[in-house]
Amino acid sequence: MLDLRIQFIVIFLVLISFVSINQISSAYADTFISNERPPPHSKDVDVNGSLKIFFCANNPISKVYNLDTVGPGQIMDSCKERLDGYSWTSRIYVLIWAPGWNVNEFKLDTLGNTNENPISVNSRDGRFTLIERSDCNPFIETGEDHGLFYGSIKLSGFRTDVNGDGKADVYGGNKCEYKFSTIDDGNGKVETKQEGAVTLNWRYHEDYVMSKTATYSMNEAKMKFDNEEYVVGDEGILTLTDVDLLRWPFDTKIGYPIRIYSTTDLGGIEVNAYYAKNYAGIPQRNGEYPIKVVFVDGKSSIKETRGSGAPFGTLKEPNSIVYLRVNPGDNIYAEFYDKTLPKPASIGDEKKIEAFARISKINNDTTSEKSEIRSTSTNEIIERQKNIELEIEPEKIKNLSQQISSEEHIISTNYHVTPDIVIPSSFSTQYPVEPEPLELEPPEPLELEPPEPQKIDLLEFFKRIFSW
Repeated sequence: MLDLRIQFIVIFLVLISFVSINQISSAYADTFISNERPPPHSKDVDVNGSLKIFFCANNPISKVYNLDTVGPGQIMDSCKERLDGYSWTSRIYVLIWAPGWNVNEFKLDTLGNTNENPISVNSRDGRFTLIERSDCNPFIETGEDHGLFYGSIKLSGFRTDVNGDGKADVYGGNKCEYKFSTIDDGNGKVETKQEGAVTLNWRYHEDYVMSKTATYSMNEAKMKFDNEEYVVGDEGILTLTDVDLLRWPFDTKIGYPIRIYSTTDLGGIEVNAYYAKNYAGIPQRNGEYPIKVVFVDGKSSIKETRGSGAPFGTLKEPNSIVYLRVNPGDNIYAEFYDKTLPKPASIGDEKKIEAFARISKINNDTTSEKSEIRSTSTNEIIERQKNIELEIEPEKIKNLSQQISSEEHIISTNYHVTPDIVIPSSFSTQYPVEPEPLELEPPEPLELEPPEPQKIDLLEFFKRIFSW
């Protein structure tokens, strides 16, 4: 009877173990089925390859979109993820890792524009969805068979006067994008104000939603000259830096007025600064608006400016150019009024942003001389400085050198120099004189007498030994 009980217990335990193993195997099988094709080389995805949303400050698919040699893991690794520090008009680049939505391995799949799995974006001040109209730009797969999807969100700001012309500039609005492709125009824009947060929501299941949030705010502008000191005739670059002035994708190009003046020309010049194309690094962290300033002689009547033509320039060759009258010792000033300030400032407040430089205190007569020296080589500079210090022209230096060489030749031909004597050259060339040998008599040998032998007292000798 006991044996039957033991057999029953053993069979029962075996059955329980078998069921448990099957359940565990089923659980792991479900995991691998739902998370197939984990991305290679990715540091931002867990080992199970679960769904994930990335907010990137840079464009992670720039120059690598739909390339056979680039995998999804490499694209995710290139994303410079940022969840704060955006401006009120920034663009947020988005990646969604969703391998289960890789339906067709031979084409680029899309995401977010269906009623089953919609994508929406909202802020404190606005909202848009990718299903509000049939032709909204969906998120698009970064390459065939990737399972990684790309899109972007534009923070549109709100209608306000940012350049001081008394008119509200074209900011703001909520809508999905449809005129151009996802790559060119993104997925949509959402209205944003002085500061706040933006959240992307993706309903990947009937009862589940994934979200990602980033914060933004206005920023205080900066402005500076490329040098602290100039001379009359120099060209300088004044750069205004303000990421708040960027509007993606540059739908309206407007200038931002900056007043530049000097001690000599207190009235100064007001000129518009325009955005400089600089796509290196992270564009939305640049926001640079340069102006070229030419420092002309204070007696000049030049008041020419340029800054009303084509808006785009570069940091080295700005669109806007001004000619400012200056004299040696002048101070240079630049002023810009920032109307997009972070809190605690209120909307509508403004702050004067300033930049300073100076003109070197050198005489007008030597201004061109100094400018010329700047463009010469190091050896030329040294030689020129020697000439200036001696106040001797190069031709005079040459004549003086020839004169010294001639005098040295005369001296060397008139005298024949030996270590001990100086003999006129006329004698040394015609009658070579050899010195007569000196006849010296050998010294007489010294006669030394041998020392007298010393007498030793034996008794005294032994006394000294025994005393020791």
